Amino acid sequence: MKVLDPFAGYRLASGHPIFHLSLFIGSFVAPSFYEQPKEILPEYEVRCYDVLRWGHFGILFLSIISGYCAIDSSINPEDENKNGKIDYEEVASAELRRRHRDSIWKISARVFDTISVFFYQGAVFYVQLNVYENQSICKPSGRCFLDAPKNSYMIWLYIEIYCFYGYLASAIFYTIFHMLVSGIICKKKTTKSDMNKTYTDFLTYAYGNLVWFAMNFVLVFMPIICMVLLNTTAHNLDIESAKSSYSPLMISVATVNLIQFILRPNI
Repeated sequence: MKVLDPFAGYRLASGHPIFHLSLFIGSFVAPSFYEQPKEILPEYEVRCYDVLRWGHFGILFLSIISGYCAIDSSINPEDENKNGKIDYEEVASAELRRRHRDSIWKISARVFDTISVFFYQGAVFYVQLNVYENQSICKPSGRCFLDAPKNSYMIWLYIEIYCFYGYLASAIFYTIFHMLVSGIICKKKTTKSDMNKTYTDFLTYAYGNLVWFAMNFVLVFMPIICMVLLNTTAHNLDIESAKSSYSPLMISVATVNLIQFILRPNI
C-alpha cells in the first residue's frame, strides 16, 4: 500500500469526532476535582482553556456538516432504451449523473475537513506556545524545563497537548509497522487480493483500524503519562483531606484498556 494523498495525514491529525467529543466533555469535568475561581487564575490559562474547549465543539460541528456533505445520494437507473430492462450502459449513466450531482457536496466536505484540520492544529499550537512562554523555567546553565502545573486548568492543558502528540505518534507507529513490518519483514502470502489497496491511499484505506489503534494508544498511555509526568510534579495540588490516591485508578484504567487492545487490535 502507498501513501497517495499527501493531505490524508493532516486530516488524520485533526482527530476523530469521538476524540473531540471526549475532550470537550472532559473539559467540563476536569476543573471540578480541584475547583478554583477563574478570577484568580492567570488570564492566559483561562483563554487557552476556552480555546481548546470550544475548539473541540467547533470541530464536532464541522465534522457533522462534513459527514452530511459526504453522504452518497442515489439515482435509480432508467430504461432509456425502452426495451423493458436495465442494461449496463444505463446503470453506468445513472452512476455518472450521481457523481456529477454529488461532486459539489464532496468538494464542500473536503473544504470543511481542511478547515477543521488547521483549526485544531492551530488551537493546539497556540496553547502550546502560551504554555511554553509562561511555564518554562531556564536555569543559568541553559537547561530549560516546564514548571509544575499549579491548578487543574493547567493540568488539563498539559493533558490536551499530550493527547494531541500521542494521537500523532500512534498514527506514525501504525503506518511504519504496517508498511515496513507487515509489508516487507512479515509479508503475508494470500491468494486473495483487495484491489482497493492498489489505488487507494493507505491512510484512507486503513482509516477505521488506524483510528481504533490511535484511540486505544491514547487510552493506554495517557494514564501512565499522568502518573509519571504530572502526578510526580504537581504536589501542590494534593488534597489534604483525601484518604487515597488516584494512582490505583489510573493503573486499573491503563491495564483494562491494554487488555482490550491486545484482545482486539483492530476492527
